[in-house]
Amino acid sequence: MIEEYLSGEEANITGMPPSSSNPEYWTLPIVTRFDHPGGVAPYNGIVAVTANLTVVSQEELERGGNYAEAARECEQVARLLKVAAPIRIDIRRFKNEPGVNLRV
Repeated sequence: MIEEYLSGEEANITGMPPSSSNPEYWTLPIVTRFDHPGGVAPYNGIVAVTANLTVVSQEELERGGNYAEAARECEQVARLLKVAAPIRIDIRRFKNEPGVNLRV
């Protein structure tokens, strides 16, 4: 797969299917990723995953930054795909531009 390299902030959103306790599609808290060597997320054990991620706080969600909008869009993706299991959606904010790039 080839995709455009985007240098903005990276985050992961997990879309969840409906259940008996939650009848709508929903998302887990948004996780942002940071401090990638050379701007690329290391997946080969160079940096422990827990060392370069953080959960977006409720305060950050309320402050803006498109987090809440991104979560709603991810819920829509899960709904459109009629997912029956959790799906992880990677997003990256375009540097100096509003909005995000979704990758399902």
